Amino acid sequence: MKKTDAVSKTASRVARVTARPLQRFQNSAGAGKLSTALFWLSQGAALVPIQPRSKYQVKSFGTYQNRIATAAKARSWFGGCSSANVGIICEAELVCLDFDDWKAFEIWRAGPGAQLVTRIESTGRGAHVYLRTAEHVPAGLAAEGVEIKAGGAVVMVAPSLHPSGQVYTVIADVPLARVGSLAQLFSLLSKPNSQPVPIAQQSPAAEEAWWTRTFADRGAADPAPAAAQTCSTISTEMLGSLVAQLKAALPVLPIARELVPDLRSSDGGRGRWWVGRCPFHPDRSPSLWVDAERGTWGCRSRRCPQRGTHDALNLEALRRGLTIQETIRTLAMQGPATRQKGGR
Repeated sequence: MKKTDAVSKTASRVARVTARPLQRFQNSAGAGKLSTALFWLSQGAALVPIQPRSKYQVKSFGTYQNRIATAAKARSWFGGCSSANVGIICEAELVCLDFDDWKAFEIWRAGPGAQLVTRIESTGRGAHVYLRTAEHVPAGLAAEGVEIKAGGAVVMVAPSLHPSGQVYTVIADVPLARVGSLAQLFSLLSKPNSQPVPIAQQSPAAEEAWWTRTFADRGAADPAPAAAQTCSTISTEMLGSLVAQLKAALPVLPIARELVPDLRSSDGGRGRWWVGRCPFHPDRSPSLWVDAERGTWGCRSRRCPQRGTHDALNLEALRRGLTIQETIRTLAMQGPATRQKGGR
């Protein structure tokens, strides 16, 4: 009995000693999260709690319209040993450049982003670059290697824990920069163009001329009038409008069928859900899925480089073997009639 008691006491002491580093880590992380939450509140950002090692909102927080906007509420969610990740809402002037790949971030940082001094954080696989702009930024706008988070999008911030187990860390702890236009940060947005006019308000002839002026290759002859060559850069809003129109003119199902001949219905012939063998990795069982109603697709395999959810524009770029910019330029130059017919 005494021997059993001794063993029990020893095990208890080992458990306490082992737990101390973890407890210190949790306390440190909790303090860091609260400090981060208070920092972003001071920047005018609203917060949401994210599930640990996840990118989904804490279920008990309520609807997606809820937000944390006071220091007292931030302390209740992120103080002490809180395990919740910190999410901020990118709205008003706050924008996050979300690089999902570190190499893409380094290429951008060495080029268009070289002169930008602003807050930067490393994420699970890439980087977040935070800045302010008074320019209207459409939701879902993207350039090569980066998604531009704005219009109410939620992003996790340091020291949150990525689903992969990586901890978000601040690598440039400086004030948020203010930029006049995102066009100056991406080559795709910096082509010469006439005064921005939403595409929906342009005549077909003017629309085609805009595409030609906008996406003509550098160094190629510009068919637009000489006066257009001295005008301002493309607005982010106009680019977002163009991308939206291109996506609307690209049904995802025909593209998927061309890449996956054995694509078959998975919803009893109702026409929305389709599955097939993924062409982007060795696939023994159908892991590629297509949602014809939403115009999205993806792969369920963790080994696939295309796992996740994508749109028709991404699939068309992969089919053509081009970058997103090159695909946008090619589709834009083809014109509406050719695109709607699925021109190649």
